[in-house]
Amino acid sequence: LLKEERQEIVTTLVALGQERGFLSLDQVLDHAPPDLDVEDLTSVLQDLEAQGIEVEGADQVQPDTKRRVPARTQATPPAEQQLPAHEEDQGQDLVRTYLRQMSRVPLLTREGEVAIAKRIERGELRITKAMSRSLLVSRYLPELARRV
Repeated sequence: LLKEERQEIVTTLVALGQERGFLSLDQVLDHAPPDLDVEDLTSVLQDLEAQGIEVEGADQVQPDTKRRVPARTQATPPAEQQLPAHEEDQGQDLVRTYLRQMSRVPLLTREGEVAIAKRIERGELRITKAMSRSLLVSRYLPELARRV
């Protein structure tokens, strides 16, 4: 993404963000080109933050610097292995769709995590009680005790 293109996107988004006071990640992605990668998206989000525009869901976009391969060591795949342009665009669209959907899913809070853990513990306790009352288990326990 060229600096001029990024600046044009940021200018458009700043105007939109000033109307509402904030932007959603979906709105940013809607105004971004289809070939926008995570690094460029991060740059756009930083520019918006510098302009005082808050982007809801921006904390979910983090470039994975550990997996990035330096440009000089990247090998270009042979021509027969490269995707046609329309298939590559579909891949980008899938990424954008995924990012949009993920920005809508609320993250698990501590209270939610505790509630789920309690439900799991209650379920395990119910299973243990049901198994201990089973005739099959009561017949198997003496045999198990002899083996131990």
